[in-house]
Amino acid sequence: MSNDLLTPEPNHYQHDRYVFALTSAGLGTWDLDPLNHIVAWDDLCKQFYGFSKDDVVGYDEVLRCIHAEDRERVDQAVTWALNPASGGLYEISFRTIGAEDGLLRWLHCKGKAYFNENGEAYRFSGTAQDVSSHREAQQKVQAAENLAQLALESSKAGSFYILLATDAISYTPRLAEILTGEPRSQLNRQNFIASLHPQDEHIRDEAYQIANQTGHLQYEARFVWRDGSVHWARVIGTFAFDTDGTPLSLAGIVQEITDEVIHQQEDERLKALVNGSEECMGIADMNGNLLFVNPYGLQLTGLTLAQVKRMNLLEFCSADAYRLLTQEILPTLKQEGRWAGNVPFRSFPSGKAIPVHMKASYLKDKSGHVLNLLFTAHDLRAELASRQSLQESEALFRNITTASTAALWITDAQLHITYVSQRWIDWTGEPLNQHVGFGWLDFVVEQDRAQTAERFLADFHAKRNHKNQFRIFHTDGTIRWVDCSGSPQFNEQGNFTGYIGAILDVTSTVEAQHQLLNSQDRLQSIILQAPVAISLLMGRSMVIETANDRILELWGKTEAVIGLPLTQALPELEGQPFMQLLEGVYDTGQAHYGISTLARLERGGVLQDCYFDFVYAPLREAEGHISGVMVIATEVTEQVRIRLALEASERRFRKLIEEAPMATGLYKGRELQVELVNEAMIKLWGKDKSVLNKKLPEALPELEGQPFLQILDDVFTSGKAYHAQADPVDLVIDGRMQRGYYNFTYKPLRNEFGEVYAILNMAVDVTQQMTSQKALEKSQKQYQLLASQLEERVAERTLELDQLNQELTLTNNNLQQFAYAASHDLQEPLRKIQTFSSILAERHTAGLTESGLNLLHRIQSTADRMSMLVKDVLDYSRLTTTQGLEQKAVELRELLDGVLLDLEMPLQEEKVELVISPLPTVWGNARQLTQLLQNLLSNAIKFHKPGEHPRVEIRTQKATAEEMAMLPQLSPFRTYIRLDVSDNGIGFEEEYKEQIFQIFQRLNSRDNYLGTGIGLALCRKVAENHQGYITAQSQPGQGATFQVFLPDSPPV
Repeated sequence: MSNDLLTPEPNHYQHDRYVFALTSAGLGTWDLDPLNHIVAWDDLCKQFYGFSKDDVVGYDEVLRCIHAEDRERVDQAVTWALNPASGGLYEISFRTIGAEDGLLRWLHCKGKAYFNENGEAYRFSGTAQDVSSHREAQQKVQAAENLAQLALESSKAGSFYILLATDAISYTPRLAEILTGEPRSQLNRQNFIASLHPQDEHIRDEAYQIANQTGHLQYEARFVWRDGSVHWARVIGTFAFDTDGTPLSLAGIVQEITDEVIHQQEDERLKALVNGSEECMGIADMNGNLLFVNPYGLQLTGLTLAQVKRMNLLEFCSADAYRLLTQEILPTLKQEGRWAGNVPFRSFPSGKAIPVHMKASYLKDKSGHVLNLLFTAHDLRAELASRQSLQESEALFRNITTASTAALWITDAQLHITYVSQRWIDWTGEPLNQHVGFGWLDFVVEQDRAQTAERFLADFHAKRNHKNQFRIFHTDGTIRWVDCSGSPQFNEQGNFTGYIGAILDVTSTVEAQHQLLNSQDRLQSIILQAPVAISLLMGRSMVIETANDRILELWGKTEAVIGLPLTQALPELEGQPFMQLLEGVYDTGQAHYGISTLARLERGGVLQDCYFDFVYAPLREAEGHISGVMVIATEVTEQVRIRLALEASERRFRKLIEEAPMATGLYKGRELQVELVNEAMIKLWGKDKSVLNKKLPEALPELEGQPFLQILDDVFTSGKAYHAQADPVDLVIDGRMQRGYYNFTYKPLRNEFGEVYAILNMAVDVTQQMTSQKALEKSQKQYQLLASQLEERVAERTLELDQLNQELTLTNNNLQQFAYAASHDLQEPLRKIQTFSSILAERHTAGLTESGLNLLHRIQSTADRMSMLVKDVLDYSRLTTTQGLEQKAVELRELLDGVLLDLEMPLQEEKVELVISPLPTVWGNARQLTQLLQNLLSNAIKFHKPGEHPRVEIRTQKATAEEMAMLPQLSPFRTYIRLDVSDNGIGFEEEYKEQIFQIFQRLNSRDNYLGTGIGLALCRKVAENHQGYITAQSQPGQGATFQVFLPDSPPV
């Protein structure tokens, strides 16, 4: 064996390998001196504690960096490790707050204490590891599992488990309650099958046939409870198979859906109500203009729907009804909200009047706001002939029904109540005469009244059996739920004569149903109101059981997809990995996390590339089996697009340099590495592409001894651009040194931290011009003396201007520093004034005279105005520098939505009408642009005309070439949008359109319009910070339009 191999490595090599191994594993090292209470640590360990300087610090200083809630626990663990009884072992996890960066981190530390023969610790050392990301992942998993568990526990479903070999079943009491009406135990499977409605047995049989093939069971059927009542239930289950494919067991849940089915059936009946009605039904706006008339009404009057929509309700009625409409019907509607009575309609083909019984009422939304006028009209021609016979039959009916336990009722052919039994009178506490006609509706609870009347009218027009449920009240305040049913009556000639019906008290049944619905609604509310996108997918086919608005918005779908398998709801997922991932979570029970994952989704009919962070978490039933997958997602498309846009910007920048007609080069770093040069620059240097990636002194060695390398270094270190006009440069071209004259610029380029990272060099060869200029100078020597004198005068004047500019710059800087400092220094006395005046107002008001109270109010008002002024001055002073200003792609609509939320109260108080066009993405700082939008919108609200509601219109368009040419403040290398904010306010004279953007300048009295005179100055400063511009157009009394030019692309 070679002697070299046997030679031990030097200690520093072993130490370097040791340090490299620990650093690669993400482990920092520390060493505590127990005797001197000092800690020595490496760079990685310092980073964990937010330190950047000292390698050795006091133990107490380390403790101060530990989170207050963990500090005592860590100190106790260290103290115990230094006790020989502990064995010297130390391991703990805790949080730190960075001493300099203020960041929260989770650390996991291990250590070992060493003791001398006296049992005293003389050394305590170990490692530290940043486990923040692991902790965050654990918290996300726990949150998802907690949310899933909450959803399952709140579902109110019953569950079951069946061993198919023995037919033995285990179930929850809730399942027995859903299927039999009683939460009984000791029932077998056949007991539950026996409760299935006989007419629905085929539904169950067909579901089991499908389940034998798919492994998944699902059907909806009716079940007959022990009390004889019929209820709907949804059964969902999954088979478990052995290795031969033989089903071993069936597990699942059962949900009661009776109210859901009833609601669906009622919706279907309601859809057919209007068009199938045998009465005229119509809708008009609040001015009486007809919006809709059903087919029966069109047939009755002989009109088409297109003709009706051009008519007013006054024209719809005959000429005899004009006075009735204008003097009785419309006034009564405005006062009472409804009207009913006989009125003649027009038959347009014949011109004759048609007697109808008309009912009119206001159609309101859920909040009680009036939307339109709803009317119905029943043709009375056939009924007038049969009214007498109906009245005779009613007299007989009254005698028969007096003793009935139900409340009985009778109407005439116009649907007027002509009789109610004593039971109804007992329930309402009012005599018969209060209920005849439509008086009975007055005892229907107001929230149910419109729906009750509409259902009654719908069935009346269709001459069909009537059934409805609503609430009524007694004069003593008692409220009860009732079921109302009735059937149409006809005389011997087949003419309709009215309705006969009965009403039952069902209060106890309805209250029980409401309790059930409330529990289910709470579960639904948790998911639907969650601030993140959530969906519950059931079974291996991933049927969408629940999806909140956030996830429907992400999918680009509506609630119509609920109840569909995910592949049917989102067919565009075919060929993408998501179904396999979901099935993997369902099969393994292991959650899956996705970060910035690409998904192609169809939104608005267009297939879009979207990016998401998401979690797929398994849903487990009480007995532990997986029934579905919970999806929690956050869209990060914009963040990914911004990253891609930055990369694209870099490519555009390179292409711009390569294609620029001017000689252009990019030198990276202080060593001036030639990163990029175009053909024009290579030609100007007289070199080839071999200069790329070389340092500039190596690429152009002839620059040695010339001033340019030093100038470039000064530009890099100072960050100030350098411009030269016709400077001589000596370059080796075609093998010999040649002098040329060039106009050139060295422009420093900064990174996102404001640091110079490269220099952009643009040059133009003006050698020929200089040669011509020298020839011209030779022929103009006679003017040299005059020119020299003139230059001296110009130099003197230039020196004076430079001195004035320096003094002005110094004054502005001092003013900005003073404004910033004064704003901060004034805050404290202002807060004390406001605090003490508030205490005085709260505790000593009784001891003040009216004059004292007035002075106190003036102190508080003055302090509030001063506080507003200080805040505005502070905001303005912060805008005077763009150093370190972060700019990125910003969605104007998102910023505007935040501003509208902040201004919600003044917008509502002033009843502001907003007209907002689609808003684009711009390049800028979100916080400053928010200030700009808030100031412009606040001004539009503030300066509105007295007695007139403000109207504000916000729109954008691309800035035209003509506009940009007129505004030298805009960069010719960027594209812009023009944001217009227009109002209908008091306006101002155009001659003041520049004055209003100056600080503390006001055109209106502070007594009439509050403010500090800084808002528009702040807006202009924000525009300037974005290489933009703001101006205004206005005329007194005609409102104002503020035009803001903002870049929609990053700077080149």
